[in-house]
Amino acid sequence: MQLRPFALILAVSLSALSLGQKVANLSKRDPDFKQIIAVLTPRAQTQAASRIRLVGEMMRRSGDWAFVRSSVPFIDPKVKGDGELMALLRKKHGKWTIVEETIGSGGMEDLAKDWIKSHHPPKGLVPKM
Repeated sequence: MQLRPFALILAVSLSALSLGQKVANLSKRDPDFKQIIAVLTPRAQTQAASRIRLVGEMMRRSGDWAFVRSSVPFIDPKVKGDGELMALLRKKHGKWTIVEETIGSGGMEDLAKDWIKSHHPPKGLVPKM
């Protein structure tokens, strides 16, 4: 009988921790940063006319969720253009999977708002743009 209150307190504490997960910026040395870039690059490459390299200027993580915003520089110096990638990812079974991803040069703010409404990532993960 004495374990019941303890179990209840433990369950409430764990729930509070999962709801209030901190948003952290990932550094380029973080293994998750490298894994996320490796997952995003092939998908982004299918939308580009020439070879690209994702830089990952903004990569944020909260629990099993990640948000990425990156310029899309072309590797071939003869190709000029601009673009930006924005992606929402989720880690499942130890691997990052793409929930939403887009490359464009405008309208990213509206897409980000739509993603928040449809996928409910942790609060603060997707920055207000």
